[in-house]
Amino acid sequence: RGADMTSAWNDADGVYGKLNPSNNFAFRPSAYIFQLLNMYMRGSEVTTSTDFEGGVVPFAVRASDPDKHSYMLINRTSTARFVKTTFPDWKPAHTTITVYQISAGGFTLSKVSYADLTNGKFSVPDNSVTFLQM
Repeated sequence: RGADMTSAWNDADGVYGKLNPSNNFAFRPSAYIFQLLNMYMRGSEVTTSTDFEGGVVPFAVRASDPDKHSYMLINRTSTARFVKTTFPDWKPAHTTITVYQISAGGFTLSKVSYADLTNGKFSVPDNSVTFLQM
């Protein structure tokens, strides 16, 4: 169950897999996760920490381009959580950050301001994976 089910070894079949053959091979949630990992989570791993150990899990990378960084937040709880992010010794080149989320509501693409992200006004849905690309 859980990640095992979304990471099925096959690309597509009637029930499992990353693509839905009965819907023109549309991406299933795990396909978005693999695509975003391959696109944005490239570089050197950055040390991360959380105040809610085991609940909201962070993972970040520093890209070779000093202005491009990405991180992912995995909310393992059944409750939406507000998160406050700090970036010691670094500020993004832009004040708006791209947000990709995979949750029970499907795949969404949105923007968040750097101010909201660092002031604790950004929420991650329950049981979700959120990628932030800066």
